[in-house]
Amino acid sequence: MARRAITILLCILMLIPVVEAADLNAAEEQILAQFIASEAENAPYAVHLAMAAALLNRLADNRYPNTVSGILSTAGYRAARRTPAYESALSAVRTAAAGMDLTGGATVWARANTEKAAAIRVTFSAAGWVFGTEG
Repeated sequence: MARRAITILLCILMLIPVVEAADLNAAEEQILAQFIASEAENAPYAVHLAMAAALLNRLADNRYPNTVSGILSTAGYRAARRTPAYESALSAVRTAAAGMDLTGGATVWARANTEKAAAIRVTFSAAGWVFGTEG
């Protein structure tokens, strides 16, 4: 049973688009992880990974600043303490920086069924969150 689950998971992962890797330093990884842990503290890893990918997609999008501090300021960054979600978020940042993007190029996110979510062209959703592009 476990072998079958692993095989299915690997097949699914092979279908997920891989994007160009981001070159982040340790401080950038940590501040992104703190933001994600603060923004989506109780969310599962898939949401952390999608949020990390969306933040990194902003780095490549000329509508957003091209620095980590710049994209966090546009995302409404506020200082965050390290929470239990931090380790999950840090792992998600590193995975997204290595090129994993579950979102199909999303640059925005919101909790589902909110006014903000209604304005998103959804490309990915998980655990009550939606990810996509504006408009």
